[in-house]
Amino acid sequence: LGPLGNHIYRMSSSTVLLRVVLDLLRVVRDLLRAVRVFTSSFLHCPYL
Repeated sequence: LGPLGNHIYRMSSSTVLLRVVLDLLRVVRDLLRAVRVFTSSFLHCPYL
């Protein structure tokens, strides 16, 4: 493979890892937003 190929492989793997982490953060943020909307609607529910 050589040092250049190894460097390219490391760069691509780190980029994939970064993309996965960003996707996870986006999913967590969407989940938090959904939970907040659900709790606010649940608290404002008149049936309580």
